[in-house]
Amino acid sequence: MTHVPSWLVFDLGGVLVDVAPGDVTHARLAEAFGMPGARLDELLLAADGDDGLSRIQRFETGTLGVDELLAALNAAASRPLSRQAFVLELNAMLRGCFDDTAALVSRLSSAGIDIACYSNTNPVHWRHIQRRFAFFDDIIEPFASHVVGHRKPDPEGYARVAAALGADAGACLLIDDRIENVEGARGAGWQAHHFTGVAGLRDRLSDAGMADEVIA
Repeated sequence: MTHVPSWLVFDLGGVLVDVAPGDVTHARLAEAFGMPGARLDELLLAADGDDGLSRIQRFETGTLGVDELLAALNAAASRPLSRQAFVLELNAMLRGCFDDTAALVSRLSSAGIDIACYSNTNPVHWRHIQRRFAFFDDIIEPFASHVVGHRKPDPEGYARVAAALGADAGACLLIDDRIENVEGARGAGWQAHHFTGVAGLRDRLSDAGMADEVIA
């Protein structure tokens, strides 16, 4: 049996939120801006600034705002977008909620289990998720990379989240669908579960000593 965690820290995209595949989103954005996909890649993914981070990484760590990102894209676009249109395009990536995971989170919360989340995200998606998805009511402590200032798997991000929770690293269990984030959490002293579905998560929580009637 593994150590019983004090906090269950859920990722959002791929765990609680259904996010469109990257190639679908990429094609949609390129079409909306009227630019080749390679040019969009260059603008979003190439290092931008002395910190070596790309624009998308800076967007998700809070050092690049939505208006600045939009201005950079519009400067190269044959069809510049308004801020409202850009926000709609970004939010179209978020296709819905994984109801089975959300139901489990609700049961855990009702049983008095402390629930947090830590998501690599941006202010547009963060606002949309908070407003749209009911599962957010079950999250006691929400953390977003653009507020924390660090994206997973940066160890500083895990350290800051654990400190904000008032918990030792080993008392936090990250539930994430990306193996690099899981490995990063373990490297930072956290417990971590590679999420591939609710059944596997139930097994992991049962192994940690949680009652079957809570996780069934």
